[in-house]
Amino acid sequence: MDTEKERNIFNILNEKNKNSISLITTTANPLWFKKTDMDQLLNIEHNKLKFNNYLCLIKDYFDLTYNDISYYSNFKESIIKDVFSGRRNANRDLVIGLCYAFKLNIIESNLLLKTRGYNELYSRKKRDLIILKCLADEKNIHETNDILEKYSYKTIGNLAGDLEPSTSPIQE
Repeated sequence: MDTEKERNIFNILNEKNKNSISLITTTANPLWFKKTDMDQLLNIEHNKLKFNNYLCLIKDYFDLTYNDISYYSNFKESIIKDVFSGRRNANRDLVIGLCYAFKLNIIESNLLLKTRGYNELYSRKKRDLIILKCLADEKNIHETNDILEKYSYKTIGNLAGDLEPSTSPIQE
């Protein structure tokens, strides 16, 4: 497996921001539970950053505009801004769209879904299987939607496809 596939944006941001998002990476590690005191575990909920704060950290890391995120996620910019500001909760499809906007790999995508409280992409569900395959093949949201449509599954997003990004695609 090459290092690009092994990247974990949450570990990168955790190192950069000194513990500000450590819970994403540590709670995904079963050994962390074993080493952590019960009182500490029960108090974690109060220490978590809100989901929109995670999104803002990732947005800043990749230096994307809301217009870029809208285009690459296939969701209206007004919805994106509301989610990033915390005025609106992101549904599962919007979180999946954000995974595409940030060019997250499968592991990162599943961590972002779990961070918001949704089930990770599950290969036994055919729609999720298509999305997993498209993420693995590094397809963009528009290519993924074409494949979802081909197999008669609900597409991701609510844009008609007439928006253009303001910057070049994310470089790895």
